[in-house]
Amino acid sequence: MAKLLVLSKRREGLPLDRFRSYCLDTHAVKVLELPGLRRYHQSHVQDSAYAIAEPALDCVEQLWFDSVDAALAAKNSVQQDLVRADYRLFAEEQYIHTMLVREHWIIGPQPRQYNDQRTVSV
Repeated sequence: MAKLLVLSKRREGLPLDRFRSYCLDTHAVKVLELPGLRRYHQSHVQDSAYAIAEPALDCVEQLWFDSVDAALAAKNSVQQDLVRADYRLFAEEQYIHTMLVREHWIIGPQPRQYNDQRTVSV
């Protein structure tokens, strides 16, 4: 399994609520058309972070593919060209960062057994 992470910052002057709405409604529909896409998440910075200061980024997208080859095929697709062009409508290009990664499960999809008889010494 390969995962593509896309980190982005909203375009200057674009209100946060409009950025989120566009990401979740319009942009997501385009991403879902990528060939070989198996799973897709968007994670938006919590509102409380904006009370302190303007966060460096506003959103992290996670796109799962069966393999690195499948992710690279999606990257080279016509649909990815449309997704890339779409970012220009709502995100600052210099603040769009991508990373193709492999996941290594530390705590897997099955929950770890919990033994409430254990004690922790400090």
